[in-house]
Amino acid sequence: ALPLAAAYGLRAARRWSRGPALIMQLLSLPVAWTMLHSDGGAVIAGGAVLGALALTALVLLVHPATTDALGISRTAS
Repeated sequence: ALPLAAAYGLRAARRWSRGPALIMQLLSLPVAWTMLHSDGGAVIAGGAVLGALALTALVLLVHPATTDALGISRTAS
């Protein structure tokens, strides 16, 4: 339910949604790493795709345009 709530919040540009989305992407990275170090070919390919998508999502979630769109202050004031 947490990924769906985070996706809904990001689509509606809610400030609270970035935290759960970041957590879900960070949890995806060890899963992708484990998949990359498995024995099956399809699992390795899936791990590579999952890792690439998780890293892309992390970069986009911390991008300044995203923080501006969500109304998150980038200054320490």
